[in-house]
Amino acid sequence: MRYLCYDAALNEEYTLLQLQKIFPEHKCLFEGTSDERLWDVAPWIFKIQGPTFNLFTNNSLASFKRTIVFESFLAIPEFCDFLHHYIYHREEDKEYYFRFWDAKVMAQYLETCEPQQLSAFFGDGITTIYCDEDDEKLICYQINKHNKLQKSFISKTSFDGLETLVQTAANTHVAPSVKEPEKKPRRFFLD
Repeated sequence: MRYLCYDAALNEEYTLLQLQKIFPEHKCLFEGTSDERLWDVAPWIFKIQGPTFNLFTNNSLASFKRTIVFESFLAIPEFCDFLHHYIYHREEDKEYYFRFWDAKVMAQYLETCEPQQLSAFFGDGITTIYCDEDDEKLICYQINKHNKLQKSFISKTSFDGLETLVQTAANTHVAPSVKEPEKKPRRFFLD
C-alpha cells in the first residue's frame, strides 16, 4: 500500500481538505498523542491509489510541497502506530518534534543514518520512501539486505503512471502467449 504523508503546517488547510475528499482513508498522525488538538498543522497520512502528484497542477490555491510517500504492507492504523514512535525526540529532558514528515528533513536524516538506524526506521513497516525533491522528481529510498541505503530518482509523472500500471497488472488476466513465426528482416536496398 502507498501512503502519502502530508504536512498541513507547511501546506495549509485548503489542500488538506481537498485530500480528505479525494482519499477517504486517512488519519492525523498526531491522533492519540498529546498534540492531537493541533490537527490543522499536523502531519496526515492518506492511503493513496492512482495519480497523486498531478492532482493539483491546475489549482493555484493548492500547496503540495515537500510531501513523502511511504510504501508499506501495514494497514493505516498499524502504519500510523509504527510512525508514532518517531514523532517526538527527547534530549536533555526536553521533547522535540522529529519532523520526518517533511521531505527535506527525511532525506537529510536517511542519508546520514547508520545501518542499524536505517533498519530500525524501515523496520517491518516500510519498504520504500519517496521524498519530494522538486516540481519534477522524487527521491526513492530503500535499504538492501545489508541495511545500506539505496537512492534513486523517479519523475512524478512516472510515479503516478507506475501506480496505474501496478493496479492494471493486478486486475488483468494475461492469456497464454502464442509463439509467432520468426520474421525475416526486410531488405530495402540491393547489395
